Amino acid sequence: MLNDLARKHSFVKEVRGFGLMLGVELTIPGKQLVLDAMAEGLLINCTHDTVLRFLPPYIATEKEVDQALKIVGKLFGKVK
Repeated sequence: MLNDLARKHSFVKEVRGFGLMLGVELTIPGKQLVLDAMAEGLLINCTHDTVLRFLPPYIATEKEVDQALKIVGKLFGKVK
């Protein structure tokens, strides 16, 4: 899922995770992506300036995860 997006976008350095927590390390600052995600209704945060952290609730449905990935894909597509 996120790995597919990572292969499509050169600014994604690494995708890693533990359980439901996922981190996407970028080669660019992630602050604007966090702000854009919030505007789309997706709450993520950025640590160390370049790591996007995804921590969904344990009750997240497959449909909600798919919706979040769609938003992330849209936002990644806008990065120049």
